[in-house]
Amino acid sequence: ERLGAVGARGRARAALTEGLAAARALDDAIPATLLARLARVALAENTVLALETTVYEFGRQRTGPEQRDTLALLSVALDAQRAVGARNLDRLTALDPFDDPDFERARLALEYRMAVGAGPSRQAEILNTIGRFAESRGTPMARAFVETTRGIHLYRIGDFPASAEAHRRAAGPEVPVPYRLLALLNAASSAMESGDLDAAGDLAAAASSLASVARVPFFEGRAEWIRRCVAYRSAVASAADSELVDAARACLPDDLTALVEMAEAATAWRAGDLAEARELAEASSRRLKRLGRDRVALFTDALAVLSGAPETNLGDLDTLHDRALAQPPTLALQTLACAASSGLPGVRRSEARQLAQAHGPSRWRERLELFSVEECLARLA
Repeated sequence: ERLGAVGARGRARAALTEGLAAARALDDAIPATLLARLARVALAENTVLALETTVYEFGRQRTGPEQRDTLALLSVALDAQRAVGARNLDRLTALDPFDDPDFERARLALEYRMAVGAGPSRQAEILNTIGRFAESRGTPMARAFVETTRGIHLYRIGDFPASAEAHRRAAGPEVPVPYRLLALLNAASSAMESGDLDAAGDLAAAASSLASVARVPFFEGRAEWIRRCVAYRSAVASAADSELVDAARACLPDDLTALVEMAEAATAWRAGDLAEARELAEASSRRLKRLGRDRVALFTDALAVLSGAPETNLGDLDTLHDRALAQPPTLALQTLACAASSGLPGVRRSEARQLAQAHGPSRWRERLELFSVEECLARLA
C-alpha cells in the first residue's frame, strides 16, 4: 500500500504477487483483501502486463460473487488495452456499481473511454453519471476523478485551455501522489496543445520534481518528454537527447518510449542529423505498430522517409493520402507535408488548407510535432 500510495505501482504489484506466492506455498487460503489490493494496483497501473498478471492470479483462486465482478472488470480493462472486445461497453454496463470507490472509478472511467465511439449523447450521459458519483461520495478523490474525466473529454473535443484548467483542479494537494502527478501531466499536455508553452513547461517541471521525490520513473519520464516537446516547439532544443532516449528504452513502457523517440527524431531532423532522425523515427514506428497505433506510426514512417529511409516504409503509396486523412488533422497535414517533401506521388495538395483550418489561422506559425501549419502549407503548395 505504501508503494502504491507514492505511485510505485509496478513495485507494489510485484510485492503483492510475491505475497500471494508465499501464501500459496504455505497452503494458506488467499485473503480476499490481498486479491482486492492487487486488483486496485493493476487497474491504476492499467497496462497489459499488470492486468494480465492480475487476471491470472484471480483465475487461480476460488472466488465469490464480489471477486467475480472484480475479475470481470479486470477482463474488460485488459481487452480495452488490447483494443479487442466489441461488446465491452455492454459487459461493463451489465455490472452493478461497486461499493469500493476505486473499483467504481475504474468502471466509470472505462465506460467513458468506450463511449467515445458511441456518440456525444452517450458520452454526455456517462459524464453526468460520473458527476453524480462525485457528488454522492464527496471526497477529494471523487472530485478529482470528475475533473480528470472532464479534462479528458475537453481535450478530445479540442478545447485545450479548458482541459488544462480541469486537470489543474484535479491536481489538488489533498489527492494521493500518483493521481496528482497524472493530473499535473495531463494539464501540461493540454497547456502545450493550447499553445501556452510556458505553463506547459512549468507544470511538467512541477510533476518532474514530485515524481523524483516519489521515485516513480514513469511519471519522471513523461514529464521529461513533455519538457523536451516544449523545448522543440519553443525552438530551444538544438540536438536530440540521446541520454533520454537510452533511459526511456531501459526504463519506460513502449508507448511512452515511442513518443520520446518521435520527439527526439523531430529534433534531430531539425538539427540536420538525418541519420539519427531516421533511426529514431523508425524505432518509434516499430513500437507504435506493435501497440496497434498504426495511424500515429504513419507519421513516424513519413518522418523516417523524409530523413532518408526508403519510401517502402510507407507501404502502399496509392492509399497513402487516404490513410493520412484518418489521422487527426494536424498530424495528417504533417504526414502529407513529409510525403510531398520526399517527392512521393499521390499527395492531393488541394485538401491541405482545409486540414489547416482545424488548427486556427492565428496559430499557424507555431511548431507542432515536426512542422508548423505554415511550413506544411509551404511544402504542399
